[in-house]
Amino acid sequence: MKMKTNISKERIVKSTGTISFWRGCAKKEGIGEKRVVLKEKPILEPIQHDHSKATRVLERSTMKKANNERQSMKQKIGVMIAIGMALGISSAVAQTGNGALSGPHYNLNIIGTDHCPGDDLVGTQRHVIFVELFGGEEAPGGKSPSDITPQNKIYLTEGDTFEVLDGNACDGRAEFQLPAGGYWIFIRPLGQPGGSATITLCATDTMGTEDTSDDVIVCSSGNVILTRDKGQAKFTNVTDELTTVVLADGTEVSLFDPALQDYFWNYDNNGLRLAQLRFYPIPE
Repeated sequence: MKMKTNISKERIVKSTGTISFWRGCAKKEGIGEKRVVLKEKPILEPIQHDHSKATRVLERSTMKKANNERQSMKQKIGVMIAIGMALGISSAVAQTGNGALSGPHYNLNIIGTDHCPGDDLVGTQRHVIFVELFGGEEAPGGKSPSDITPQNKIYLTEGDTFEVLDGNACDGRAEFQLPAGGYWIFIRPLGQPGGSATITLCATDTMGTEDTSDDVIVCSSGNVILTRDKGQAKFTNVTDELTTVVLADGTEVSLFDPALQDYFWNYDNNGLRLAQLRFYPIPE
């Protein structure tokens, strides 16, 4: 704080009992004339505040507090996820009575039908893929790509969002876009009781050559078996089965790993009217 002094001054004050102010000093005066001698008093200059600097300090403090809160929340979520994975996820994210998780998700319905659409349903941005009600084949592992049954194949394309690119698997090539990871997949069978379907993740092994004549289909040893029984159908977590190819020797290949090409879900349908899938983002 800077200080200045003022030269002593003498003033004749005529007062009627009021308070007289002079250079910041106040003195009660009586009736009549009275000589008041004002001593040297320091004059305080107002402090020039650097508001921009103060604002920056406040912003940094606020940002630091917010970052600490976010970091603390991430740590808590991380612990919840770890516990949930050990207990089947139910402890990490609240589940509803039908086995599904609560929270935002993407819906995909795979509908089995006797009357397939007459077009590819391209660009419709629907959440539906049609398959033959009784069609497809068992997992075609070991076959040449040119020898597999074209119907009921849902080819997978990597992208930032979930989107049905071609909603007709009856003609041999439905296409579904999805990210490489960062989500859970839950599924349940619906429709008239009695139907069933098996979904297997498959891909093409190019054998490390550009010659397509030696390409071979490989399919995961794990799969999803859906059976529509009477009563309420509940969702099941099938993330691993639909995003990982487990080879015969136990090697695991994640979805869209360049070790394999042309990933697809092989949908072997035996009368299942509807398979409902939900994709939930995994909390960061």
